[in-house]
Amino acid sequence: MKKTLICLLVCFSLAGCATWGQMENGNNAIKGQFIETAFDVLGYPSGKQKVENGTVYFWSVFSTRSILIPQPVTTYGFKGTTSLFGTTSYNPYVPVLDNCLINMITYHNGRIKTWETQGNHEECQHAIERLNKYYKQQNI
Repeated sequence: MKKTLICLLVCFSLAGCATWGQMENGNNAIKGQFIETAFDVLGYPSGKQKVENGTVYFWSVFSTRSILIPQPVTTYGFKGTTSLFGTTSYNPYVPVLDNCLINMITYHNGRIKTWETQGNHEECQHAIERLNKYYKQQNI
């Protein structure tokens, strides 16, 4: 909670901070364009798949990292015949998978019909910034 609040405060205090709304604006600005526009903005996709009336192009980024998660532990013991206990903590590393997936679905003619995204902000940061730049260029 504290980390999220700090991130939000830093984000709001910086000009040009990447947000999910900027990704949405950028994707909406690309919608209706030919898929090559998405290639210019996001780079070449990670892959594509033909569907009934078009193609799904996808950009995916995955990474792993470890974070420390404090864990409370109750410790029990004896001093003579007296039972004692206390709470301690340890900080194990927990693996976290970060990901960003952007799908753009085109009509058979290559125009972008719709889009969808999923993932977390950290991994989508680069795509958000590129999409926001495109959006701003279109709305000058």
